[in-house]
Amino acid sequence: MSLRNVFNAYVSDMMSVNRSLPDIRCEGCRTKEYLVKLPTVSIVIPHHNEHFSVMFSALMRSVHSLISRSPPELKEIIIDD
Repeated sequence: MSLRNVFNAYVSDMMSVNRSLPDIRCEGCRTKEYLVKLPTVSIVIPHHNEHFSVMFSALMRSVHSLISRSPPELKEIIIDD
């Protein structure tokens, strides 16, 4: 049995959907200035045969982070199985 991609469903279930994460970008990226008018964006999150917990915990954390941290130009989030 390979333990290369082990997933702890219990720990994932205990994590909050709304959590703050440190900004791990390099200094050059943190100070970069972006255009005021950005194009609309669609985000596609692919997944395949994920554990039940991933669908309702980890995936929802990702979606929540996208919605709460993205500018209004984010047009849609597509979750593809």
